[in-house]
Amino acid sequence: MILFFRTPSKSVIAVESNHQLTPDESNKLCWLFGEAVTESEENLKGCFVGPRREMITPWSTNAVEITQNMGLEGISRIEEYFPVKDENADYDPMLQRMYKGLDQNVFTTNRQPEPIIYIEDLEDYNEKEGLALSKEEMDRLSIQTDDPFIDLWKDFFNTIGIKERENHQCQRNLMPLWYRKHMTEFQ
Repeated sequence: MILFFRTPSKSVIAVESNHQLTPDESNKLCWLFGEAVTESEENLKGCFVGPRREMITPWSTNAVEITQNMGLEGISRIEEYFPVKDENADYDPMLQRMYKGLDQNVFTTNRQPEPIIYIEDLEDYNEKEGLALSKEEMDRLSIQTDDPFIDLWKDFFNTIGIKERENHQCQRNLMPLWYRKHMTEFQ
């Protein structure tokens, strides 16, 4: 269930809770939101700009943690929405979206994950998708083992390594050659 609170600055704060809030819990939230008042409607009309429903903002994460520290249980998300004059208002489409009214589905996403694409020929896929992978990147991505963790570790090891700082003499002193056969990075 989603409850709406109107702040003195006229923004709307939506609170997702797994139960109907008691009057005491509602009063605590009104205090937390700077003397906000509870909206009686379940659906608010008008145009609002707020965070994309797919993205839980850091503000929301902190706000939920604060409510938990206040002893309020069952609150899973809190987001703030700003009323705008009409649909032509400016907003950042990467982080925000325009809402025509706020309702009980303001946090609901209806996206299904896309199926996994198994790539047999990396060079063909690179051309087809218009990727700008260099020959060196193609070669590095093409070398794979049967163990995905080994591939991840090798990729991490190669990524953090700085070529200009390679010191094979120091490496041999710190890691004996006889031991390297047991290390993923050197296989």
